[in-house]
Amino acid sequence: MKRTVQEEEEEEEVYFMKGAFAEVMQHCSTFNSGGISLPLTPQQKAVYAQEEKHMGSLGLRVLALASGPELGRLAFLGLVGIIDPPRDGVKEAVQILTESGVSVKMITGDALETAWSIGEQTKPPPSSRNHPTRGWQVKCCTALRMKLNVLAILSPFGTILDFVDGDLRLG
Repeated sequence: MKRTVQEEEEEEEVYFMKGAFAEVMQHCSTFNSGGISLPLTPQQKAVYAQEEKHMGSLGLRVLALASGPELGRLAFLGLVGIIDPPRDGVKEAVQILTESGVSVKMITGDALETAWSIGEQTKPPPSSRNHPTRGWQVKCCTALRMKLNVLAILSPFGTILDFVDGDLRLG
């Protein structure tokens, strides 16, 4: 989550926020509809949550945007979907590892729907998944502390990890 404050001469401060949907929504009390600020009801939150999940299921990284005079009184502005496909060669690397008997795990800070979609894009084709493994597993975690805990638990077992967003890699 990122907050930015903009100040202009003799004008009120304006907060701008971008980040994970759930985090941003905690600070919103209204939403912007065609330039009109309306109360953010549980029903409207549910509509936005459904859209966020749908966008994530398409493999998009989803950011929520908001602005307003203070935290807790922000207006939800909308969702942005960012195309961030797996790097070239990832699918082939996963296939080689899987065929070699390595159980590949993906650990990400993305929303679960996005993680599953990316996992589907990178998993090997069915013919190369005949080797007995534990299957495709996706774990989502956002906090660096949590990622370090996962690393500490898995690294003694020779697990290959790649924290793309946190720049933490083993291999």
